Amino acid sequence: MGVRCSSLASVTTVNNKIRPEETPHEEKKLQTNTPTLSPSFRTETKVESFEDTDEDGNKVERNEAAVMNWVLSRFRNRIRITKITKSYERFIPKEFLAELGKQDIAQLEVGDCVVTNKSVLFCDIRQFTSISERLGEGSFVLLNEMAAIMLAAVRKNSGYVDKFIGDAIVSLFPNTGQAIRAGIQILQELERFNQKHLTHTLWTEVVKVGIAINCGPVIIGTVGDAHRVDGAAFGATINATSELESYTKTYGCPLLITQSAMDQWVAQEKMSPFKHRKMGKIILSGDAVQVYEVLSSNSPANAIVVKHNDGIAYFQCADFVAARAIFEENVTVCPDDAPSQYFLNLCIDYETVGTPHHFKGGARPSLGTNALFNSAMILSSVIFHMKSLSEKTKTNPRILTTDSNSTRNLLQLQANEEKVKKDEKLITWVLSGFNNHHRLDMVQKSGERFVPQNFLEKMGKDSITSVDIGDSLNAVVMFIEIRSFTELSKDITATVRLLNELSALIIPLKFYSEAIIALFPDVSSAITAGKDIGEAMDACNLKRAEESISPIYLGMAIHSGPVVVGTVGDRERMTGTIIGNTVNVASRLSSITKYYGVRFVASDAAIEKLEKESNPAKVVTRLIDHVTFVGKTEAIQILELPSLNTVLAMRKTYEEAFGYYQKREFLTAARTFRRCRDQSPLDRPSQIMMDRCLQYDRDGVPDSWNADGGPCEEPANRYANRVKTRRTSVGYNNPNLQSGLCLGRG
Repeated sequence: MGVRCSSLASVTTVNNKIRPEETPHEEKKLQTNTPTLSPSFRTETKVESFEDTDEDGNKVERNEAAVMNWVLSRFRNRIRITKITKSYERFIPKEFLAELGKQDIAQLEVGDCVVTNKSVLFCDIRQFTSISERLGEGSFVLLNEMAAIMLAAVRKNSGYVDKFIGDAIVSLFPNTGQAIRAGIQILQELERFNQKHLTHTLWTEVVKVGIAINCGPVIIGTVGDAHRVDGAAFGATINATSELESYTKTYGCPLLITQSAMDQWVAQEKMSPFKHRKMGKIILSGDAVQVYEVLSSNSPANAIVVKHNDGIAYFQCADFVAARAIFEENVTVCPDDAPSQYFLNLCIDYETVGTPHHFKGGARPSLGTNALFNSAMILSSVIFHMKSLSEKTKTNPRILTTDSNSTRNLLQLQANEEKVKKDEKLITWVLSGFNNHHRLDMVQKSGERFVPQNFLEKMGKDSITSVDIGDSLNAVVMFIEIRSFTELSKDITATVRLLNELSALIIPLKFYSEAIIALFPDVSSAITAGKDIGEAMDACNLKRAEESISPIYLGMAIHSGPVVVGTVGDRERMTGTIIGNTVNVASRLSSITKYYGVRFVASDAAIEKLEKESNPAKVVTRLIDHVTFVGKTEAIQILELPSLNTVLAMRKTYEEAFGYYQKREFLTAARTFRRCRDQSPLDRPSQIMMDRCLQYDRDGVPDSWNADGGPCEEPANRYANRVKTRRTSVGYNNPNLQSGLCLGRG
């Protein structure tokens, strides 16, 4: 007797084996062999009835329809598992799973790691921050076009993208030659991209990138907790690559590689179509490293490679006269060659004033060094220890059960197995269908640790399968930064404890650096979250003090303005990211909390938005200073959200002093700020402002000073601009962060 039912495709039994007859067109897109059902479902086997128990415990007889319901469920679950797995592979690369010896994300555990030698490529879009400010949400179109170029080049050369960081990517390759070819291909495709857009669109700017390549040991693994896991590559090799990329701006060249990458490249490829030239030694992760520029085949600089290397040799020997003569000749031959002009200027400077103490025979230290991986070396070591730590504290993965009726049906099927021996193959199939139900749950739950549900909700998506490239929304930003993380984390054992304590409090992020971004629907929620985090951190520090452990300090900042959150990548690899000027300002504000010695600040824009909210949080603020960040023209008011009673008590006195300061009554202002300091001796803003007023009274004000904006303070901006913002993948909604959406930040 045949069994018929209505479903999605057709399956028949041939030689007692069940196989698909036809797969619908829409499932072929998944490129899998997942069997499905259709109205023409047939099987040559018979399914006898069996006894079961209803909800009241009464025995009832079930027929083959019950079995077929399981059959249908099995196929639906297999299809669903395949779709979800494919969708999550866009966020968690299959190459990453392969590195760890895992078949899918359900097998990943916190602390899984492997050490392997890789070539690392770091590619960053130049000046994307200013571009995104002008384009707004349209910047995602540009970003995804650029991502498509990068991803295509990486895949073609056997690499894979480890992570997206806003407008940058980090890619891993088996060897340096493949990484270099990918870098050259990116530059060539970018040239075509610019020609196309400058010719056929209203786009009037040339898009440029900086590419850095390094090789060495890389730790690939997972960090996080049972609820939020991040997988990425860590280590000094990646850290140095990130730093090297910032020097592409210094030299004015698009592609730099380290000495270790050069050695591997030469050993692997005796004959290369690409020439290279020395760029001297620079400091990367504390070490002096020889670096090289790799030139594309059509670069005008190919004509001066030999002369350039001679000039670098003289330069490294501090023979600036001889070096200058060579670089002057090179500039004559290639007027647009930025490295030749750069070294010519250095020779002139060093001839006049002598070499600086940091001179290593190369460029000056880069002021734009990426802060993204400044703690990656420590964190990479932590991954090793997280594995052993997780073995002690690990909880078993939760498997959600099906409804009770379904479970009883399965048990009854097993109990009646003797009655349906003729249908053993089909029953095995049904049992695997039940396992698929658990498998579906495991895949979904495991995936949500990497791509949280609240990210999907913020994007207006009901599942991971519906996320597409370029989806975006608007939100409000809060930055949280761990201070002195590098110093705190020198002790690996202490670092493991530190990260676990922070994970319980505020770290629902990817462990790229010592900071996170949180997105909120309103300022009130952000302020409440900040207060909760501060209180939790105080309690944590009290416990650490009892055990004679160094305290943890945070810097938090809130800023309001246009923010675009969305996805970037292509159909095979994507991530969530955030771009916009609001993020950059929030990042700078969080950085200068360290300079001013305060924990929690907000911009005037955020406070103005708070006052317009329907149910605003009740807060007391103190105006600390006005700062005009480098590259900006408008001043931003920095307002502290104080928690110390001593600070609250002298708040009015501080505001009075600041009023004198704005009126250029610096001596009176200094005396009033001194009163604030006397009331609260540990209040650093009072000390800073008092010293500044005394200096201005003595030496006069700088040309950039004005009553509204104040000066573009060099010490404050050193902190603010040291941090180069990298927007990264989306985290989960930690209870301490109220309704905020968290994103990793480098």
